[in-house]
Amino acid sequence: MNTDWGDGGHFNFMEYSWHGYLFGAEQSWNTRAETDSFNRRFNALFLGIRDRAFEKAFTTLGDISTLSLPPWYQSIWKHVFFGTPSDAWFHLQGPQEAVAARLGKVLQTRLQFNAGYGDKCRQRLLAVRREFKRVSRRSGADPEGILPYWIFAVDTLLHATRKLSILGPGGNNTPRNRRSLQREMAALLEQFDKLWHARNRHSEFRITRAAYRRAIRSLD
Repeated sequence: MNTDWGDGGHFNFMEYSWHGYLFGAEQSWNTRAETDSFNRRFNALFLGIRDRAFEKAFTTLGDISTLSLPPWYQSIWKHVFFGTPSDAWFHLQGPQEAVAARLGKVLQTRLQFNAGYGDKCRQRLLAVRREFKRVSRRSGADPEGILPYWIFAVDTLLHATRKLSILGPGGNNTPRNRRSLQREMAALLEQFDKLWHARNRHSEFRITRAAYRRAIRSLD
C-alpha cells in the first residue's frame, strides 16, 4: 500500500508522489520487475517525455533531494528550508555522516555540510531547472500538468541550498543576504498558495503557511 502522509502540513505537493506511487504499484504487482529502467518508462508513459537529458535531470533532482543527516529525520533540505539561523544544521563543523544518493542508488557517505556544499548543489539544480523548463514547453508533454509542481520543487531546493550558502559554515551571512532570503521565501509562499489552491481545498494550507512565515521572521 502506498500512502502520502501530511503530518505537519502538506509542504510537499501530491504531484511529487506519482513516481513513488507507480514504482510501488509495479513492485507490488511484480516483485521481479526491472528497476533500472523505471525512470525512463515513467517519463515516457506518464509524462509523455522520451528524452535522455530530461531523465538525467530527473535523476539528479532525486539524488540531491535524498540527502539525510542523522539524527534529523527525512531530507535535510526540508529542515534547512524551514529552519532558523540558530538551528544546529547551519553550524556543523567537519565531515558529517550522511545518507545520500548517486545516480539513484542510496549510499552511506561523509560530507562537509557547509556553504561550499550549498553552492555546488545549487549549480546542479540550476541545470535541472533549465532542463525541466525546456521540456515543459513541448507540445503534448506532461498531460497531467505536474511539471509546474516539479519546477516549484526545484525552486524550493534552490532556496534551501542558497540559504545554506549564506547561513552555513563559510557563508556570507550579511543583513542584505538575509533580506534577500526573506524576499525569496515570500515569493515562494505566494507561488505555493497559487499551486496549492489550483488543485486542493484549503485544508491544512494554514500549517504550511505558518511554517513559511516563521522561517521568514527568523531572518530579521
